[in-house]
Amino acid sequence: MPMKLAHVELRNWRNLAHVEFDLSTRLFVVGPNASGKSNLLDALRFTSDVAKMGLRGAAERRGGIQALSNGANGTGPARLAFSFEAGPERRTYELHLSTDLAADAGSQDIRDYFTGIHSIHPNPVKMLEHGPYDECGTGFTRHAASLPNTVLERTIARIRPVLAAVVPEVPYLSHVRIGANDDIVFYNDDPGARGAFTHMRFSEGTLRLLGILFELATLPKNASLVLIETPELHMQASVVRSMPDFFAAVAAGAGVQMVFTTHSPELLVTELIRPDQVLLLEPGADGSTGTLLSESTDPRIRASIEGGFPMSEVFQSMNQRRVVWGDQDRW
Repeated sequence: MPMKLAHVELRNWRNLAHVEFDLSTRLFVVGPNASGKSNLLDALRFTSDVAKMGLRGAAERRGGIQALSNGANGTGPARLAFSFEAGPERRTYELHLSTDLAADAGSQDIRDYFTGIHSIHPNPVKMLEHGPYDECGTGFTRHAASLPNTVLERTIARIRPVLAAVVPEVPYLSHVRIGANDDIVFYNDDPGARGAFTHMRFSEGTLRLLGILFELATLPKNASLVLIETPELHMQASVVRSMPDFFAAVAAGAGVQMVFTTHSPELLVTELIRPDQVLLLEPGADGSTGTLLSESTDPRIRASIEGGFPMSEVFQSMNQRRVVWGDQDRW
């Protein structure tokens, strides 16, 4: 039985003072700006880098060990703890980030899980640039061109109906290899009135969605945990509302777990998302803390959950606060 990550505890990681949560098939991380959503994802990416390049390399990639500890509370170095399940068996692994840069990478199956963490965060501008392929989608078309024809055709065949369903302006995605077959032009092959146009004319939302779909359709076989940061960026609300069900189908089909960060209640609109799958980060004087909505004691959240409201409405109830834009009399 494949190993699954069941529980995560982060202490003193960057601006996160203490965040602890269970993980099932998926988790949506919400919270105000600067609450640590990106830092939570990076803690998971960090473990993947430790498995691949060792603690020293992973830390130096982020500015050194000192940069990774929460300077707000001064209670000691960062600590990352993970519990895994494989059938009835439960395993634990901890990273204590002290200045000696020594860490046990864990058993082989735990290293394999960390190595299989896959981060997706395509940037529409970067996707149009050439360069080494990365999680921002830099060099996207040349990366696509590097795939064998059979893999590329199968990938586009999987993407095409999804893209057509949510982006009517691209009813039939197609492609052509150019140059010495080392690059690709994607285009909308529509014989109707709209005509054909290339990915250079796709909207930022369509281009980013293409990048996300392409990554999900080509997940490596060793993929264990997929991290997607703010999938709603550049997307219309109707597209965002369709994402959770699609992501759930991907997770089930690929046998992976998924963690998302979001600012959008539209991403939580489906009734299939449970309170124990939404983690709320809240900043404080000593750093941010995190609470699963299922464990929240906030009366507004409890009332919404007990009333059977979807998580999108619970999310909105958390954000009904007045924002003061400085001294407005001076404008």
